[in-house]
This record gives sequence, structure tokens and C-alpha cells, in this order.
Amino acid sequence: MLTPPRDIQTFTLLGDLNDLARQSHTMLVAELARWDSLPHSCLKPGESRSVWRITTSTEIVTLKCRRHTIGNRLRNLVQRTPLHREIRGSEFLKRDGIATVTPLALYSGQGVHCLALRHVPGRTLLECIADSTLSASARLEIAQAVGTQLVQIGRAGICNRDHKPSNLIVDETVKGGPLITVIDPAGIFQSPVPGCGMPHMLASLFIEPTGCGVPPNKRDIVRVVRAVFKRGKFAHWKSVRDLLGAARDIVMQHGDPTPAVNPLAQGARG
Repeated sequence: MLTPPRDIQTFTLLGDLNDLARQSHTMLVAELARWDSLPHSCLKPGESRSVWRITTSTEIVTLKCRRHTIGNRLRNLVQRTPLHREIRGSEFLKRDGIATVTPLALYSGQGVHCLALRHVPGRTLLECIADSTLSASARLEIAQAVGTQLVQIGRAGICNRDHKPSNLIVDETVKGGPLITVIDPAGIFQSPVPGCGMPHMLASLFIEPTGCGVPPNKRDIVRVVRAVFKRGKFAHWKSVRDLLGAARDIVMQHGDPTPAVNPLAQGARG
């Protein structure tokens, strides 16, 4: 299993930091350098990549690790690795006020790339879909929140090619309704026309749960789309039926949706 390197000393701080924030980040990085002496757990084990949760004295950090490959070394030189894409995707989303993870620091060395991100509280949308005890009113609120987020992303002129439920965190404690946060923004890209990627993102919400054995209730998917049309208008889609039909075509063409690793079986994130 891929583990973070020990005695990391060369994390690069990320973000536009003032002096106080930089001091706080520097202290955090100093703690992460000895991560194996802190409370930690592996959220997603793997030989080529893994995800860890580490509890420092001030906050919980998610640490994503990827093993160096020849391709990754070259991409690292031009800042085009998957972890660099996560950083850029987060910047795109934050620019338009869309909830996403906050990258804290980046490390490359000892054969591994590591990205430290601020932990996002809540559970994945996939876990919510699989929760048979969730009330009808809670499902409605979550569906409306998902639809609202799709509108925000569409209006921003961006799309998420990996908008699957295991990459979305639902915080049900937020006043005014659930907050949906993108925790893996590596798939964010500029869309040529606002809203044109909506069917793909909607299809992703259906494909992954189906492959994990917990297909979403079709009524909930319709609620998501209705929330989209209630909160925004896009030239491509004239009606709920139009958008559902476009998403359905993508689902039908996808093939076997069974994932290589079931996130529900692992309880994994990111």
C-alpha cells in the first residue's frame, strides 16, 4: 500500500495567504512532516495512489498521495498532474462561490506526490443515496441542493467530468438546507457554452450508485432536474424531459457501471 513519505520537509504552501494564514499553514506543514506520529487512518488504500485522514493539533487534513511515474514526473514539471488539476479545479469553483475543498500544501519527492487538503465534514452523496433510513423530506432537500449546485456550475461556464456522488460531500447541518461540496475537483474544466455539460454531470449522479448496487430513486433524479429549471435557464435544455433524455442517453451508452473498487465497501472519500 502506498503510504505518505516520512519526514516531509519541503511542502509548498498553497493559496493567497496573509502573514497570519501563512504562519498557521507553516505550523500545519511542520506537523504533517511527522504524520505517522499523529492520529491517522487510510480512507482509500492502493498501490499507486491512496487517501489518508490525518488529525493535527488544529484541524483534520485529507492527504492524497500518488506514486511517481515517468509520465507524472513530466507532468509535474509543467504542473499538469492530477493533483495540480485538483488545485486548479478548486480555484475555478471558488472563483464562482461554489463549495469545494481547500488545498493547503503540495509535496513532490521520494517517489510520491502529496496534496494536503482541509477536511470537509459530512458524508458523501453516495452514502446518502444508499441510506434507506433517510426521510422523504431529507431526500427532497438534498435533491434540491444538488440541483442548485448544478445550476451554479453551469452558470459559471464550467463542467465537472467526474461529478459522481462519492466526490460530493453533503453537510446536513448547514442552516437553510444541505450544502454540497466538491471534494475532487480534478475534473473541472471550462465549458464552451454555459450548461452544456449538465447531462454528463447528471448522468454521473446515476451511473456510480447503480454500479455500487444502490441505484438512485428516479423520483429523486427528477427532483434534481426540476430544481435546475426552477433556479436557472440554459439555452440547450427547454424542459425537464429534454435534460433527462440527454442524461439517459449518456447512461445507456456507458456500459457496465460497476466500479473497480466500491466506495461504499471501503467507506472511502476522494
